[in-house]
This record gives sequence, structure tokens and C-alpha cells, in this order.
Amino acid sequence: MKILETLIPALEERFAGRGMRKGVIGEPDVLFPAVHPEVGDIFIYDEGDEITIIVSGFMHVHFGTDEASSTELESTAAITRDIVQFLEDVFADRMIFWTRLGGFAGAGCSLGGANRTKSNLFVKKAVWTKPLTRW
Repeated sequence: MKILETLIPALEERFAGRGMRKGVIGEPDVLFPAVHPEVGDIFIYDEGDEITIIVSGFMHVHFGTDEASSTELESTAAITRDIVQFLEDVFADRMIFWTRLGGFAGAGCSLGGANRTKSNLFVKKAVWTKPLTRW
């Protein structure tokens, strides 16, 4: 079973109003259009045994399972659940994205610590709906 066979219906159900587009050959498997151009679109790619999500202005993350004891159905369900939770956090602005000098990028679920950081190493920070200007 391909992960997308379970993931796409779950995304369509949970994120119906988000403008989700399913790709064709040569495009991402799923795309969520940007709310703010500086944050960028979200691209979802099926890599066979894992899913890669790219937040185009910032970073990418892999969703897969290393549990050899899991059945394919259990693995697919767990990956789908984790991706839906990740996107819920992104779309609710609970996920902060950042880039730093040297090309490092990342994301985290706590706005508290990262948003209060005074470090000048951050090139840019954002949540899904907007860039963050307060450092």
C-alpha cells in the first residue's frame, strides 16, 4: 500500500479549506499554497517508504517509521497520523520556522523559546501565516 493512498484522503478530510492540490507527474504529490509569500508553499512528496514535506521558504522534514515489527498498514496509519498532526500545528501557527547564518534551517512547536531568542544568528523566522519580525 502506498502511503499516499491513506494520506491524501486524510488530508482532504482534515484540511478541506486549505486549497490542497494533488500533483501530476513532475510535480509534488500534494501542495498546500502559501498564505504568505515569504513563508512559501508546502510540498509533500511520497518517497516510497517515507513522506518528505518541504516548507519551501525554510526547511524539510521526513516522516517514516523504523519499526520493523510494524505491519505496512500500521506504519502507514502512524505516518499519516504524524503528518496530520504536524500540519495541524503548522496551520495553527504553533510551528515556528527559521533559517540561520550558515544555511541551517529548522522548525519547532514552541513559539515561546525560539520567538524570544535575541540571537543575531537567525536570518528569518516565521509561522505559517506571516514572518516574525520581533527577535
